[in-house]
Amino acid sequence: RRPVNALNHDLLRLIQEGLDLCETRADAQAIIIDSNIEGIFSAGADLRELEKLGLEQLKEFLQMGQETFNRIEDSPKPIIAAIKGPAMGGGCELAMACDFRVAGYSAKFGQPEINLGLVPSWGGTKRLPNLVGRTKAVDLLLSGASLSAEAALNIGLVNRVAADEEVFADLL
Repeated sequence: RRPVNALNHDLLRLIQEGLDLCETRADAQAIIIDSNIEGIFSAGADLRELEKLGLEQLKEFLQMGQETFNRIEDSPKPIIAAIKGPAMGGGCELAMACDFRVAGYSAKFGQPEINLGLVPSWGGTKRLPNLVGRTKAVDLLLSGASLSAEAALNIGLVNRVAADEEVFADLL
C-alpha cells in the first residue's frame, strides 16, 4: 500500500490470503514477506484508518492484526522477513512474527507507539523481549527509539544484515 505500506484491514486480509495460498502449496518450502515498494517495509498500522474506527471496529482491527501475526508465528512453514527501509510499529511487529529476519542496511526498526500515547498491539510487547531480552525491550518500548539494521543485529532483533540489493541473495 503506497506510500508506506500502512497496515489496514485490506492489507491484513491480503497477508492472510497469501498465507492460505503458500501454506497449501506442497512446492512452497518457505514463505518470504517483502515489500514491493522501494525503500519501505512497513510504517505500521494505518493511523488514518484507526482514527475513523469506533471502539468495536477498533477492537476487531486489533484482533485481526493479532490473529494475522500469530498465524505467521505459528505457520507450519518457515516465514522470512526481507526488510529494506523502515519497519516501524506494526511493521516491526510483522517482522518479529517471522521465523527469520534479513535486513538491508537501509532498514530501521522501532516501536514508536509510545510517542502517540499507544502501545504495540500486535504482539510487540511479547515478541520483542523474547528476541532481545527484557531490559532492551523495555528501553525500546518506553523510549520509542529506532534502531539501524546493524544495531538490530547486535541485539538479536534480526538474524542477518546485507546490502539492500543482496537481501534476497542471502535467502536463496
